[in-house]
Amino acid sequence: KIKLYFMIGFFGEDNGDLDAMINMALDIAALNPRAKRGAPNTILSASSFIPKPHTPFQWEAMTPKEILKGKADYIKKNIKTSRIKLNIHNIEMSLLEGVFSRGDRRLCDVLETAFSKGARFENWSDLLNIGLWQNAFLKCGVSPTDYLRQREYNEPLPWDHISPGISKDALISDNIAAHTEMPA
Repeated sequence: KIKLYFMIGFFGEDNGDLDAMINMALDIAALNPRAKRGAPNTILSASSFIPKPHTPFQWEAMTPKEILKGKADYIKKNIKTSRIKLNIHNIEMSLLEGVFSRGDRRLCDVLETAFSKGARFENWSDLLNIGLWQNAFLKCGVSPTDYLRQREYNEPLPWDHISPGISKDALISDNIAAHTEMPA
């Protein structure tokens, strides 16, 4: 058995990238023809790209939910064999992770409000109650989309006061290089 890990929703990604992921999994699954019929011998796991602080991608927007869902559906539609087990990380959970990874002090009230109503950072998708989190954001007057948006290089970031050991200029340079190296 082999496990493959991918991210979806990375800037510049298109269906060709998704096709390459799918084809790699199909090719690998076909390598062991003696594997038990119908039993998966390949696991394809896909998580949503979350632009994290202190990386060259901290200025990127997180791909919107509808687009991530479309990408996940595309992968599901094109994996037509029982030899591949598909694990797609819960998109709602990924968006919540994106908000908290790029957050600031205003999220303290959201966290306390959601917790008081029974929400937790649920580790299993079947336990995630996104409605509790959405209500907490509303009650606290905080917009989650503000945390997931594109940022400007000169914009102050909530984590700027923490030194990651690499300069902001170096991260900007790497971000520009990543965009420059993207195929047209």
